[in-house]
Amino acid sequence: MKKLVIWICFGMSLMSFNQTEFILSKESLLTISGTSSAHDWEVVVSQFTGGLKIKENIVQYLRLEVPVANIKSERGPAMDNKMYKALKKEQHPEISFALRAINEESHLSGVLTIAGVSQNISIKGKVIQEANRVQLKGNHKLVLQDYNIEPPTAMFGQIVVGNEITIVFNLVFEKK
Repeated sequence: MKKLVIWICFGMSLMSFNQTEFILSKESLLTISGTSSAHDWEVVVSQFTGGLKIKENIVQYLRLEVPVANIKSERGPAMDNKMYKALKKEQHPEISFALRAINEESHLSGVLTIAGVSQNISIKGKVIQEANRVQLKGNHKLVLQDYNIEPPTAMFGQIVVGNEITIVFNLVFEKK
């Protein structure tokens, strides 16, 4: 029995040995843009975290976490608070993406969770692998109401945010 346990531990250590881990670099960029009845808008995510694992040049794991409080508009706290309310920041302080699969055409399939609602999505992206880093670039359009988010309003309902937004990402992962 003791030998069996030793062999299992040895086998598990070999499996993880071939896997390379990466962490999200500060070079990474993430923006969210959309429209409203008054003007187009864009918000920037100031800080977010993530991890990536590659085995035999194939992405095995990808996770991205975005604290809602780190999404900032250029229009100041009043607009930020409307956005936080729409995203249900108090009940769901984080937006996340967890990879399920990636295919040869660089389609990333995974689960995106916003405001407590999880949806399976497929994102067309570009994967660039180098020796010590991996870069993922792309964009994804989504509909707010698919995540039970009511588009924010301002000026007593005179200004309404459009229901479709675009997430643009340039994620740079560096070897741990």
